[in-house]
Amino acid sequence: MNKHFLYVCVKCNLENNKDGKTSGVVLLENLDHLLQQEAQLKNVLSLKPISCMNACKRSCSVGFASKGKVSYLFGDLKAEEHEKEILECASLYVSKCDGIVKKAERPENLRKNVLARLPFLDE
Repeated sequence: MNKHFLYVCVKCNLENNKDGKTSGVVLLENLDHLLQQEAQLKNVLSLKPISCMNACKRSCSVGFASKGKVSYLFGDLKAEEHEKEILECASLYVSKCDGIVKKAERPENLRKNVLARLPFLDE
């Protein structure tokens, strides 16, 4: 099975955090903690910090990507609120041969948060 990637923009900063961390960093840390508890998913999903995904007006943002699958960019996500739904959607993404997770299949808070779905590269 191809490796799948969950990208998290660590520059996203919706609110001031008590530890001086950006919201993106908090989101990344929370996702990492939850992912470590998911035995099957952590073996096929790699969490990657990205310095900017150019979705600043729609932060926090995350993306899914894998070879031979469409890629997604999601925005308007909140640290300490959407982590479980992000991993649930990532699990669906991993399970699809083409990566397409239909709107009705996605968790509630990720149904209207798609900023982009990019076609897969065949080269």
